[in-house]
Amino acid sequence: MEGLSIGDVVKVDDEGMLFEGIIVGLENNQARVDLGDSVVSKPVKDCVLILRGTDLEVGDRVEFKSPLLGVYFVGVITRRNLQDNTFDIRCDNEDANAGSEIDGEGDMELGVPAADIRKLMTGRELAVSHFRKAVHTVQAINTFRKFSKLSSH
Repeated sequence: MEGLSIGDVVKVDDEGMLFEGIIVGLENNQARVDLGDSVVSKPVKDCVLILRGTDLEVGDRVEFKSPLLGVYFVGVITRRNLQDNTFDIRCDNEDANAGSEIDGEGDMELGVPAADIRKLMTGRELAVSHFRKAVHTVQAINTFRKFSKLSSH
């Protein structure tokens, strides 16, 4: 498929199973696709586009412009409002106290138009990062357990 870009979410076949991943590199009609626990190289023609990297979705880390102050804050999209194509965004803690038009909890900006949002990182990439961290933690725990059993004998 032509027109793929770094950051696009694609579906690829890896050893007979279909996986979603994020394109992290493109060169010579090959796409490097991050599947979470590995990065594979696949022909671009074998990549099925699921979501453009620039499209906004729940879980994305973004900067958004406050309609009240006209400055940008950082947060995570928590909801897409289909009726008016706006987004609800949970502010990062340090930005939540900055005084934008934020509801009672002090940490949500409601009804932000897509034109006032800049995507920083896809929520899928954040999920991959959390998955990798969990895998490394489990591997470390298992290594310590093995070492503990060897040293107790």
